[in-house]
Amino acid sequence: MFVFVSYAVSGIDETQFRFYKERQTTVSILHSFAFASYGQIQPKLTRLLAVVVRKKRELRRMKNRNTIAFSVPKDAGKRREWIKYQLKIRGLSIAELAREHSASRQAVSTALVRSNPRWEHVIAEALETTPNTLWPERYDPETLIPIPRKMLEAAV
Repeated sequence: MFVFVSYAVSGIDETQFRFYKERQTTVSILHSFAFASYGQIQPKLTRLLAVVVRKKRELRRMKNRNTIAFSVPKDAGKRREWIKYQLKIRGLSIAELAREHSASRQAVSTALVRSNPRWEHVIAEALETTPNTLWPERYDPETLIPIPRKMLEAAV
């Protein structure tokens, strides 16, 4: 599926663009914004290209959804590598998740090493599962609420 991105440069107006977009009869995608840096064209093209990238990623995830069996390793080191591998299969990475959520790669990767519910949720969502499935020792089995980090460190 292509999205007609070059409407702003080719002279068609936004209503014609919507017509093409609804019928998915699109022709081209601009890869370079060098010539479109003037006026209001740049923001529109940037937004449209972001939509294209998001749709492409969704299609990739849907294609890979049924091909991956979830057998999460019990060992923490193996689990960390398994999660990275599962993200790679889906065409994602820790760095890409970080960019999507306006954070650093190191911030997101902390969830692989120690309890960090915010990033655990982001990673689990990318793998289309729940955080307690990936890290059962970090969540209360009855309530599925994250166990505070202090209690986890005291147990070790």
